Amino acid sequence: MAIRKLDLTPYEATPDFMRVPGAPVKDDIVQTALILRQLLLHPSRELNGEDLLRAWDVAKKLEGDSVLLEENEWQELVAMLKVMKGFGAGNVVMVERVLRAPIVPVKEA
Repeated sequence: MAIRKLDLTPYEATPDFMRVPGAPVKDDIVQTALILRQLLLHPSRELNGEDLLRAWDVAKKLEGDSVLLEENEWQELVAMLKVMKGFGAGNVVMVERVLRAPIVPVKEA
């Protein structure tokens, strides 16, 4: 069984390399867990009842600084990222965290 560790810590939406030198810095922090929950349950995904409940179960797990997800739960996030449109530079960190979430070793009891 594969388990993935997803980093949910907040991050700055505008990376340093994209900031205009000398321009005022906007305090634009992305609340990773909140955004992922909103995207999972977004109406534009046109989820049926069964899919909605599966997304709901994953959304409820997204809290704290990180979360361990079973492969099927992680795949729910990957599927959401494939369907949703309109991502930009402020979403790169979040998308990268999901798609590149490391597999962590798990000891079976």
